[in-house]
Amino acid sequence: MSDWVRVTLVERHDEAGMIQYGLELRGIPARMRKSPRGSPEPWELVVAPSDADRALDALPGIWDAVLELPRAVRPDGTCPFCGYDNIGVPDTRPCPECGVHLSSVEARRAYRDGRTPRGPA
Repeated sequence: MSDWVRVTLVERHDEAGMIQYGLELRGIPARMRKSPRGSPEPWELVVAPSDADRALDALPGIWDAVLELPRAVRPDGTCPFCGYDNIGVPDTRPCPECGVHLSSVEARRAYRDGRTPRGPA
């Protein structure tokens, strides 16, 4: 599998399995394997080079289904990381106060897991 292309990193084994399943439903054979030592997430999903573009196009929708959150905002519309009121802030814009992209996969994972996002999200 050394000629396969990594398309995403995943923290949790169950999420890696769901993403693999989502790719395979779209006709994209994918493999889950342990990430190289020192990687921030322990799992990676890889595909054949010929399927990499299709997999990368499909991943945002698959992550949306896995995370079940369109944005990392509290029910009252505030940012879970700094408390700024994000009502009226477009989904495509970062939080004006802390700069976190609340629609990013990393921010949504951090919010769900009750932690702060690593690096710029």
